[in-house]
Amino acid sequence: MKRVYKYPLIDWIGAALHSDSLKTILSMVKSGESIDTLVKSKSDNRRYIEKILKEEIQNQFGDYRRPMLEVILNSIDAKPDGFKGDYNVNVKVKGKNFSSADQGRGMSLDEVLRFLIIPFNTEKKGVEEIGRFGVGFLSTFNYCIMEPKKVRLTVETKNGSEGYKVEFYATSNEVTDLMMCVTPISKMPTGTKVSIKRTVGKKKNVVSYLKDHLENMPSYIARLIVNREHMNDDSKFKWYTKPVKLKLLGKEVEQQAGFRASKDGWDSSISLASQGVLVKQFKNDRRNINATVSFPPAAQVVEGRDEFKIDENYNRCVYAVFRAFEEYLVEELQDKNVLKYAQELKFDPKNQLIEGRKRFILYMTGFIPSLMSALGINDISTIQNIDGIREKLFPGKKYVLTSDEVDSLKPFFKEFVEKYSFEAMSHQSQSYWKSFYKTKADMLDETLKPMQTLQVAEFVRKLEEDKSFYPNLHLVAHLLTKQDILKEVYLVELPQGDNPLFVNYTYPGYKLYINTNHPYVQGKINHSKVYAVTSEYLSLKDAKPIHHITKMDDIEDEMKLLNSFLDGVPKKEKENEPK
Repeated sequence: MKRVYKYPLIDWIGAALHSDSLKTILSMVKSGESIDTLVKSKSDNRRYIEKILKEEIQNQFGDYRRPMLEVILNSIDAKPDGFKGDYNVNVKVKGKNFSSADQGRGMSLDEVLRFLIIPFNTEKKGVEEIGRFGVGFLSTFNYCIMEPKKVRLTVETKNGSEGYKVEFYATSNEVTDLMMCVTPISKMPTGTKVSIKRTVGKKKNVVSYLKDHLENMPSYIARLIVNREHMNDDSKFKWYTKPVKLKLLGKEVEQQAGFRASKDGWDSSISLASQGVLVKQFKNDRRNINATVSFPPAAQVVEGRDEFKIDENYNRCVYAVFRAFEEYLVEELQDKNVLKYAQELKFDPKNQLIEGRKRFILYMTGFIPSLMSALGINDISTIQNIDGIREKLFPGKKYVLTSDEVDSLKPFFKEFVEKYSFEAMSHQSQSYWKSFYKTKADMLDETLKPMQTLQVAEFVRKLEEDKSFYPNLHLVAHLLTKQDILKEVYLVELPQGDNPLFVNYTYPGYKLYINTNHPYVQGKINHSKVYAVTSEYLSLKDAKPIHHITKMDDIEDEMKLLNSFLDGVPKKEKENEPK
């Protein structure tokens, strides 16, 4: 019959703190000998251990469900290096009972004593033990203290050669009355199972809490099966991962940083997670994008697990995340994915590819600054692969414009806007891209090279005196004489846009630009052209305040001038010229 080793937890810890006694205990347990004389603490040690245990057990987490989450995290972290295939963690929540079973490394008795129960063993922070044993595990003892003699915490573990059943319970509400029993076992597969009998809380509340915190766990790390349901099924939204070399305690390890995004819903967010477990969440201003960033375990979190430690490891992971994000862009910008996105948005079938790509890129101009903010990056130029990201999104572009600027510039500068510029989601996002791209003012300076500059009075006089000088602009000139805000007219030659006229406000006043290449402007006087060029002028957003136009009726009133003007034009001059 196998011997059961039952002693107060504080005495186990006191014995495990001394390397000589620990070696002897391990040897005697394997031989089935009694260790009564070895498992006891000195009085000074006992008071210190009691103080630390109280802090670790009772003060770690505010939510009573958090210790169960910590158990699952330990199960995930037990995944062996180089594990092939699906790594499953099976969780059961039934009634007031909870269990988490993994197929991981398992623990020897040495590891149970040194890593699982000692809260202040610095070896827990070694390269191979990052998050592996004990992180948050001691908080589960609070269940025992809250319901002494009723709650029993059991750890069954086997590492291939050794197997043990370790039980914890309390005989009172005091930390000093926590008990630990160790029984050697042999009939169990390699791995660890942690069971808690009579936990507090309802099944529904516990499962909901676990789902909130674990559904973003990448399946490449572990498949979480909760009550036979695959909780973190991410088959619909692909994870993009990149290896990153991290330094810890003078050693270098290679781990994976991950990124994923989905274009669903209006209440979107960016979640930062430690191996998929939520640490912090930010509202994403770009409402159609939900994203999750998964940091590897070497990117450590603060004790409260609501912030990451901002250090060199964190910064390296951030840059790995952006490399993974670039791979996401490559795939999302493939024609098949763009078309699928456009179909979901119900774009016109004739323009689905163009409009779908344009809309996705528009969202990215705002999403990238939001992602930067969530990750704590202020300067977009510090992203190591930003040139690659820009090439994917904005190939051949020179200018970044806001939506309002696109609306005002495109009718006149059609080629320049469509070919050489891209639209930013907002003024805030535009400010990020100004590090690399020119703005509206630059476009105007570089493209508006007037052939001729005329004062309004001079422009009107020239039209009246020279019948060959753009006669289809007569009515526009007449409208200009009725105001005193617009002082100058600029004649330019540009590729044809939809509107032959452009009004630009530059302090201290407005300027009118006329594209003399436009067919509405060129040629002999033509009734249709006069009407078209005048209506196009009055439709300009920046022209409306000049002529006090606030509604469509105002435009119609101004257009009545057209008839009286044409009534004074000889019939032969009204004839349409050949196209």
